[in-house]
Amino acid sequence: MKYLFQILVLALALLIWQAFSGDLVPSVKEVVGAFFELAKSGKLLLGVTDSLIRYVIGLLIGSFVAVLVGLIFGLFPKFANAFEPLIGLLRPISPIAWIPL
Repeated sequence: MKYLFQILVLALALLIWQAFSGDLVPSVKEVVGAFFELAKSGKLLLGVTDSLIRYVIGLLIGSFVAVLVGLIFGLFPKFANAFEPLIGLLRPISPIAWIPL
């Protein structure tokens, strides 16, 4: 009973999706079928693994660069002050706006 409303909303969303599927949007049945086909063939696991590897490599590179820049700014305050206008210009941009980059 606790999750009844959430289940009903999900069912309604799936029904609307199915009703409006056509040439541009695949049906729920086609998507579920493609998912199981990819999972069965091993292509899904390969794709997930490739994406995870790219994510971890990007995270490691980004972390290394961030720590390096932080150390440089901490050790050389004049250098940090020189970049303050640029950082101040970028600071108001919402963090979620950087995700596509």
